[in-house]
Amino acid sequence: MYKIIFSATGRTEKVADAFCSVFDKVEKIDLSADMEKISLPAEEICLIAAPVYGGRIPAPAAENICKITANGAKAVVMVVYGNRAYDDALAELKHLAETAGFTVCGAVAAVAQHSLITDVAADRPDENDIKQLKEFAQQFMAMDTPSHSITVPGNVPQGNAHSLPVHPKATAACTECGLCAAKCPAKAISRETPQLTDKTKCITCMRCVEICPNGARVLMPKVMKIAGPVMKKVWGKHTENQFFI
Repeated sequence: MYKIIFSATGRTEKVADAFCSVFDKVEKIDLSADMEKISLPAEEICLIAAPVYGGRIPAPAAENICKITANGAKAVVMVVYGNRAYDDALAELKHLAETAGFTVCGAVAAVAQHSLITDVAADRPDENDIKQLKEFAQQFMAMDTPSHSITVPGNVPQGNAHSLPVHPKATAACTECGLCAAKCPAKAISRETPQLTDKTKCITCMRCVEICPNGARVLMPKVMKIAGPVMKKVWGKHTENQFFI
């Protein structure tokens, strides 16, 4: 199993790992890192997983998927979202995978803790989610010849994804260690001036907030304090994962 994944904060990876846990050997391809063009053997089985940002697949993930030549390798596509909706993201990811030469014969739309409003779906994936993901992986493995293409909800979106209107910024606690600049998948933070965020590049993936050793990067704390309870109320209802095969 190749785990081809974009996971800025580890939430998508936690969901993906539950699916991959039924396979004996898993090799990771990181869509959030700089990638060279790669070619996969046709007989491989792959999971392609990405989070949903504003109803779309993160641009760096989409760009790196385009660097893969799949040669017909079988794939399950997975989008992970924060309990609101995944909009057209699953259709977009399936289209990207098929354009790269994958045969998409399974799909998952799974819920995980919201990366911005962390009170939303705070306990997801829970034990039942993980059980469902493992069962779906086993069902996929049990297929004799998983070579058919599937249908998923949504339409393939046109044009580039729009950035979210909020972006993390540095506080006075920043020591200019450079970790955020080195790990930013969108290259939106300069190594020379890590306190600044290029809003034209930032995809609000929250990796810089998650990994800062000093807690020096934040996302508009006053606004989030007000928005958090409102969004928790709006998006707080339990949403079931969806599986397509």
